[in-house]
Amino acid sequence: MKNLGERIAAALRRFLYGRNGVDQLTWAVLTASFITFFIARLAGVPWLMPLYYIGIIYCLFRTLSKNIYQRQKENQWLVLRLNKLAGRFKVRLQIIKDSRNYRHIRCPNCGSKLRVPRGRGRIAISCRKCGGKFIRKV
Repeated sequence: MKNLGERIAAALRRFLYGRNGVDQLTWAVLTASFITFFIARLAGVPWLMPLYYIGIIYCLFRTLSKNIYQRQKENQWLVLRLNKLAGRFKVRLQIIKDSRNYRHIRCPNCGSKLRVPRGRGRIAISCRKCGGKFIRKV
């Protein structure tokens, strides 16, 4: 005979089977809800508390939802936005790391960013994207 803990765990697994579960969007909303809760408590702003409760209810809805396709679509939207944002920060960080040896300039024809070595004086630069050529002091 199974003990009580094993029976509860089995019943919970059966209940959650075929449901969305916790994904990145759920974690993001849950984190934002807790931040809202702490701001409301520490700053004494009671009108923020409903936002906390709405966030918690939305997390429960997402976790227990059986419409997995729609929840995955919503989660994919967030993941794409976060990856795009992370890519921008990664590029900015790389520009900062390269700033000692390289200079980043924009092509006057197409506006794309070009990386050219520093300390070479006046050089002829050709854009890889549009093929435009120009001379610039670096």
